[in-house]
Amino acid sequence: MSENGLHSGHRERLRQRYLESGTENLCEHEFLELLLFYALPRINTNEISHLLTDRFGSLKNVLDAPVEQLTEVKGIGKTAAGFLKLMGELRKDSGYSGKDALHLSTYELASQWFLDYFKGNNSELYLIIGTTSGIRPQVRFSFTPDMIRNHQLDLKRIALMLLKSGSERMFLGINHPSDDFYPIERDYLITRNIADAIEPIGIYLTDTMICKGEKIFSFRQNGSFSFREMR
Repeated sequence: MSENGLHSGHRERLRQRYLESGTENLCEHEFLELLLFYALPRINTNEISHLLTDRFGSLKNVLDAPVEQLTEVKGIGKTAAGFLKLMGELRKDSGYSGKDALHLSTYELASQWFLDYFKGNNSELYLIIGTTSGIRPQVRFSFTPDMIRNHQLDLKRIALMLLKSGSERMFLGINHPSDDFYPIERDYLITRNIADAIEPIGIYLTDTMICKGEKIFSFRQNGSFSFREMR
């Protein structure tokens, strides 16, 4: 199969995932890649989306970046940079604040945030939220158990993304659509691995929360993990 054929097949699969499940099961770089399909119809946007998120730290920061900085990224010309800037302006002008406007400063607020986020989602999903010291969400990154099993989860890249977004703390949310809302062995393992990956760069895990329907299990509230105190 030609290189163009490979790219075409990948694009179609990503579009289909979006049409079937919306953005909830897309990582931030995949969402950005999907946007770039329309600005760069003949170019492999997967690598470019990774370069952008590595440079700016989050999708929000990419859309807020000046055109001059966007064009410094390999593969982004003035047309693509203008398109991304337009998407950023559209997001602001629409008045949409969404989940980014919420603060996660208490257990109750954080619990409700994750319950609302996973509501109606029937996929087993992990969600990382990077926050500032004011507990305002800065960046989101979702991944599936298959990504863990297939060793596709790059913890160093996640740590760098959190750092570049200006995050100081991190929440891990887990959706258990079929299992009970109590943690399983994989939940403990990924919690430990992520905490160990981000602590050396001064970012700390605040809580891991498991959701199932309207029920939630907090690692912090149940003493299931050693966390730094929230201030």
